[in-house]
Amino acid sequence: MLATVIGFIRLPDELTKIHAAGVTGSFAVELVLIAGFVYFYRYLHVFELKFFLAIGFLFLATPVSAHMISISAIIYNKHVYSKNNKR
Repeated sequence: MLATVIGFIRLPDELTKIHAAGVTGSFAVELVLIAGFVYFYRYLHVFELKFFLAIGFLFLATPVSAHMISISAIIYNKHVYSKNNKR
């Protein structure tokens, strides 16, 4: 979560902020799901396929949703950061 906050503060425009939120958010949730799988498998001796399904869904859905939000930002003519054209 700290990386997301730093990304929101330091990155200049909406598209790069979406990238920071999408990458760190999905990575954190996937780490929690992996930890849950390891706990169930190691200590309770239960193989939970649901964890793999959730990780796969997040692995596919998070980039797609971030891409769709960035496309809507482009459609509504949000200014995109450029090194030559700083605001």
